[in-house]
Amino acid sequence: MENEKGVIVMVISPAASFSSTAGINSIYLARTQATTTAPTRPIQTDTVTISNAAHARSLKLQGYSAAGISAHMGTNISTVNQYLGISQSAKAKS
Repeated sequence: MENEKGVIVMVISPAASFSSTAGINSIYLARTQATTTAPTRPIQTDTVTISNAAHARSLKLQGYSAAGISAHMGTNISTVNQYLGISQSAKAKS
């Protein structure tokens, strides 16, 4: 019997009685059927590249502070503040 992924599944219960030859033949048959079925397509992976600003926003949503984000990303805090849209007041700058 095949599962949803096309893998041959055999259920063997302890109550079933069969000779070892029959068991080996059924395993061989299962492997032969699995290799003779239509080939499956290879798994395709996608790669997503996000901008530094998106990365900074993502880290902020995860609870990082601006200083923590700058340390994580290797940038200075003013750049992270620009990414996050944080402006410093004139009083705080002096």
